[in-house]
Amino acid sequence: LDVLAEALQQLRRADVRLVVVGDGPYRDELHRQLAGLRAEFPGRLEGDELVQAYREADLLIIPSAVNASSEAVREAQACAVPVVIRDGSLERYDIIPGETGLVIASDGARALARDIESILDRPSLMRLGLRARELLERDSAERAFFEQWRLCQQS
Repeated sequence: LDVLAEALQQLRRADVRLVVVGDGPYRDELHRQLAGLRAEFPGRLEGDELVQAYREADLLIIPSAVNASSEAVREAQACAVPVVIRDGSLERYDIIPGETGLVIASDGARALARDIESILDRPSLMRLGLRARELLERDSAERAFFEQWRLCQQS
């Protein structure tokens, strides 16, 4: 999260706002690092509040190489929100670079700031987000289950 805080400081754009959803051991430290910048900390969100947060987002940024699950990536994709994620992350397999999101090779703030800048134009965001949702819908576990069920019934 230090890298994300530093990248946000480097951006210095009036149209960029960071919303940190969730609670964790680094929340207070991150809040201090981002003091004076456009950052909000709504805490843990669930249900409709979480969906609304995704709908209002332009990007989901996961700067860490280690994350417990790909749930946040799939939630963002379901809401047509493109994802920026670090190479080597557990969620890497959910991203098609340049098609459904971006995979950054470096963990440096400068690289993250550059990648955020490269994706901030609205047509690119819409294209990446919509493609991510399309692929998620097509490849969902539920769809795969029902297809297998249909094939079993035909046998």
